[in-house]
Amino acid sequence: MYYKEELIEEIRQHNDIVEVIGQYVHLEKKGGSYFGLCPFHNEKTPSFSVSQDKQMYYCFGCGNGGNVFTFMMEYENFNFQEAIAYLAGRVNIQLPEAEISEAEKKRLQYKKSLYEANYLAAKYYYYCLMHEAYGKVARQYLQKRGISADIAKKFALGYATVYKDDLFRFLTDKGFQPKQLLDAGLIVQSKDGKDKYYDRFFNRLMFPIWDNQSRIIAFGGRVFGDALPKYLNSPETEIFEKSKNLYGLHLAKSSRKSYFLLAEGYMDVISLQEAGFDNTVASLGTAFTKNHAHMIKRYAPKVYITFDADDAGVQAALRAIPILKSEGIDTRVVEITGAKDPDELIQKKGKEAFAQAIEQALPAFMFEIKQEARKYNLNDPSDQIRFSEEVVRRLLTLDSKLEINNYRDAIIRQYRLNADGVNDFLAKKGKEQGIAKFINSGENRKKENSQSLRTTAEEELIAVIVSHQRVYERIRRYIGREHFQNEFFRRLYEIIAGIYEAGNVPDPVVMMHHFPEADKQKQIAALFNRRIEPENQSQLEQIITDAVRSMRDMYLKERLKEEKDPNELMRMIEEKKQLLQLQIRLD
Repeated sequence: MYYKEELIEEIRQHNDIVEVIGQYVHLEKKGGSYFGLCPFHNEKTPSFSVSQDKQMYYCFGCGNGGNVFTFMMEYENFNFQEAIAYLAGRVNIQLPEAEISEAEKKRLQYKKSLYEANYLAAKYYYYCLMHEAYGKVARQYLQKRGISADIAKKFALGYATVYKDDLFRFLTDKGFQPKQLLDAGLIVQSKDGKDKYYDRFFNRLMFPIWDNQSRIIAFGGRVFGDALPKYLNSPETEIFEKSKNLYGLHLAKSSRKSYFLLAEGYMDVISLQEAGFDNTVASLGTAFTKNHAHMIKRYAPKVYITFDADDAGVQAALRAIPILKSEGIDTRVVEITGAKDPDELIQKKGKEAFAQAIEQALPAFMFEIKQEARKYNLNDPSDQIRFSEEVVRRLLTLDSKLEINNYRDAIIRQYRLNADGVNDFLAKKGKEQGIAKFINSGENRKKENSQSLRTTAEEELIAVIVSHQRVYERIRRYIGREHFQNEFFRRLYEIIAGIYEAGNVPDPVVMMHHFPEADKQKQIAALFNRRIEPENQSQLEQIITDAVRSMRDMYLKERLKEEKDPNELMRMIEEKKQLLQLQIRLD
């Protein structure tokens, strides 16, 4: 939804940046600014500065900076609209409602009541857990598992009593109708009578499930006693889809670590949190999906799979690996030895042993090869040949020649394979499969490098002109929209030009408003945060000159390929020559 710039400015003015960032970072005043440890990279000495006068933040360590909107986008991984909504709600500024039908308004209001029902259910379950008599068995179980009262509270763990309609009576007394509780997945209807209802969960340890916005959307329950199933989850509802939610994500996303631990279940996440590994998530009693991987990618570029050590855990890891890799996530597998799962390893040998297991985690490809090797007797020449053939088949699925070569060498060393044999077979199969993507790709690689250089030049130029108005005044003589190949940078240039020519200064918040896509908004924030600050004017002039030369040169190269007029061709060739002498001055 589009919001007027005046409203955005009002929201920004009412959200003091020191107060907002102070919710996440401990700040101390030094001189005219506030300092704290940067939330965007690990550091021991505070280099993260927040200016109350400028309403901006900047880290002298990693270069991250911006205003209150960009902070929320970076820290909470919000898109621009989500950041606006959060900050408006924080200061009770009413956002204009989108024009929707009465039927849609009713649907949204009803949906809101499902969230409220789940929230109250969680409070009730927590009350029962902490009740001296009701929750005794559940508390003893948590104590036995090494789960502290603080972690139980952090995860809002609860207890569903042995009485089968406690929650139903509690929530109907609060005004909820049976249909709402059915639709929320909290109760079931008796098969014996139309108006008889029972709690879905009873005599179970309860695990509230949160969505990405920290709303309780469902529950998981572990039974006490011999009843089946051992674990029972809420059914899918209008507010809960298993394949689109990860347990623990609402906490892990704030860990600020560069990777996530992917565990198997509720207790794994909670136990690892108890041990200090606050970046752990788990799928919700269902297969790991592409949606799960996509959610993880929003917050962390790397994942360590920490499934159980049994065959089921290994197979689950093998299924998850290609899904994670398809999203471009660097994937590694933590191997648990001397214990059945991470929790037992920590209980037996301490959290240091698990931290060491993380450090020694295998790259996903090497883990797959290790599991494949178990199918062969590598002391048998025939099996060694078959294994080598399988290794080559898998190597040829990798994306780059560098990956192929590095993994090939590692596998040959580790499994003592015949290097000449593997290399010959790799070359033969590579040719058969048209692996010219590595052999005959000189032209393609040259083209890719050219496009990359052009994009870099365009990005460099935008980063400079958002910081220096006088640069724009000078380069507009040399660069127009036609010189931008990248559509995003071309549009940015047009917007910045319009802002400067209207006598204003580019503002990241205003610019983000033109791009609803979250990735584009983050790119804008990054451009404003780059802070190109050359040592002197001569260095700045050289940066500008290099970027302009590069963009104009590549533009002319493309034109030369298409131009048919001999006179125009001669003119463009001469212009290319003159580019070598081009030197932009800011005086």
